[in-house]
Amino acid sequence: MTKIRVIESLTRNDFNLEDTTVYNAGTISDGYGRASGVVVEVTKGAVVDLNIDFEITMVSEAAFSAWKTSVYDYLTSEQKAYLEEHHRASGRASWLLAALGAVSAGGNYDHYRNKTDVFNIEGSAEKEGFLRSLYNLDLTKHKITGNIKVTGTSHIPSKVSVFIHLLNITFSDGKNIKVIDTDKAVAADPETKDTSKSEVAGTTLHELPTN
Repeated sequence: MTKIRVIESLTRNDFNLEDTTVYNAGTISDGYGRASGVVVEVTKGAVVDLNIDFEITMVSEAAFSAWKTSVYDYLTSEQKAYLEEHHRASGRASWLLAALGAVSAGGNYDHYRNKTDVFNIEGSAEKEGFLRSLYNLDLTKHKITGNIKVTGTSHIPSKVSVFIHLLNITFSDGKNIKVIDTDKAVAADPETKDTSKSEVAGTTLHELPTN
């Protein structure tokens, strides 16, 4: 049985921390956010269309792309080469997850994958510059809409809903940065989080600014 780790609903923002520092300490949480409140039943071979429509305050694709280009100045040549080789085509959340591991977890690009952990960076101008630039990213409210096709893979009828890859960074003053991968949707049982009885056959999602 394959399960996903769900960290929150994509419409909520209730994670908070208190500390005396700002951008160089906080918590990173990687997992999935539930993108649809609709639960459907699928069986092997059946295809179900699920419409997605929710709002989230996050880093937009345009803002992230501009930041990603500038932030390479804070990375070593080895880090740049690894990210370019292994994560060039990754979505926002996946690329940032790897970069955060490189910068704040001793070079372990997968350190924060699928878990919640703290970070605390001091003494390196490059590392602090990376996190400071991340902290200063503009957040905008977006409506995520579209359609996801879910195909059943089990002869036993199974209930599923849609979840999207979500990376949540909360700095020590409580500022929260959310980044999602709109192309990393999965279908899972809303209670057990089991993904083995269905799969996403097609994803078409759009993000539109609402402010």
